Amino acid sequence: SLSNSITVERSDNGEICQACQVPNNVEANQISNTRFAVEWDAVPGAIGYNIRVRLPKSRFKRYITRRVRFGPRAVITGPRNQVYEFSVQTICADGSTSSFSDISEFFLDGGFNQKNNANEIFEDEIRINEFEPAEMDAFPNPVIDQLNINYRVAENPAMLTLYKITGEQVASKQLAPGSLLHQLDMSGYEQGYYLLTIQARGEVLQRKRIVKLE
Repeated sequence: SLSNSITVERSDNGEICQACQVPNNVEANQISNTRFAVEWDAVPGAIGYNIRVRLPKSRFKRYITRRVRFGPRAVITGPRNQVYEFSVQTICADGSTSSFSDISEFFLDGGFNQKNNANEIFEDEIRINEFEPAEMDAFPNPVIDQLNINYRVAENPAMLTLYKITGEQVASKQLAPGSLLHQLDMSGYEQGYYLLTIQARGEVLQRKRIVKLE
C-alpha cells in the first residue's frame, strides 16, 4: 500500500508548515509460518515509528499499537492462516506524529516453506500474546452445554468460579498460570442466570453474567 500524505500544521502566525511525513511503500514479506516482516521507506527526520496491527477476521478485532525503535522494519509473530491489517506512523524529532499510512493486508500462510532466518530474534517484534483479550470473554452466551472462557492467566494461583444468581457456588476449577482458553461443562445446570468470576489472592479480577438455556 502506498501513501504520500503529509501532516500539515499551522505556525503561530497562521502560515502552513510541513510536519511529519507519512511512511511510504509499506510492504510485508513472510519469514516463517508464524512470522512476517513489515518494511517501509525511512522518513527523513524520523526518530521512530508506530505500527498498529489487528486480525480483522478473528474474534478479537481491536488494533494494538506499538513503538518501533529500530525501524523502518517490524516483525509480526502470530497465528497462522490469518489475515492481518496494519499501518505505520512516523514519530518526528519535535515529538509530532504523522497520520497512519493506508491500511495494508497480509495473509500469514501456515504452509509457508520457512526461510533460513525463520528462528532469528528481531529487535522490534509484536508477539501473539499482545492480541489476547485484556478482559475475560465467555462464549457462547447464552450457553446450552460447553462454555468457552478466553482469558490469559497471569496470577498463581487463579480460580474460575461459577455461582447461581442467588450466590450459591456451583462449580470451580483452578487455572494454570499462562493458560488462555478454559472450558466449563454447563450441560447439567438449570436454566437461568449465573455469575462467572476469576479470582486470585482473594480478589475478584474478572466477572461476567452467563445465561444458561435448556
